[in-house]
Amino acid sequence: MNTLAFEEERRLKIQCQSLLTVAKNLFSHLDDVTVLLKEIMSEARNLTKAERCSLFLLDREHNELVAKVFDGNLAEDNNENGVEVRIAANRGIAGHVAMTGELLNIRDAYSHPLFYKGMDESTGFKTRNILCFPIKDDKDVIGIAELCNKINGSYFSTFDEEIAMAFSIYCGISILHVSC
Repeated sequence: MNTLAFEEERRLKIQCQSLLTVAKNLFSHLDDVTVLLKEIMSEARNLTKAERCSLFLLDREHNELVAKVFDGNLAEDNNENGVEVRIAANRGIAGHVAMTGELLNIRDAYSHPLFYKGMDESTGFKTRNILCFPIKDDKDVIGIAELCNKINGSYFSTFDEEIAMAFSIYCGISILHVSC
């Protein structure tokens, strides 16, 4: 077996193991969707080698995206003052993905016309690249997730996009189950 084929087989094995871990967690954490979403996003971050991850749910009543997982942690754990992180549902890359339901893989965040610098300015984080993907129920977008700053490369790959969409399905199933 040549090295390239071996690496591909190894990569697929790791991906399958991560997806199986998420599936196992899905059934053992059905009572607390927020913890489950954090674990799903943590697996996605680790598998794609992202520096940070966030997950926002769409609040249709207020037309906002509300952070549930922010910087890889539960959103409420990041806010000592109890204020939720909310952004307009149509603002920035996250808003575009929420409105269109399509994945965006941004190689250079600051040069992209949709990039909203306000989040970096308020957190002190410097976003280089973003993989933002929708989370859907059986028909509509119910949230988005972002993976930021590829650690072992200059941008997220098509393999990372495939992983993101697989994790998106797990997030959608988790949220749908709780809302039933």
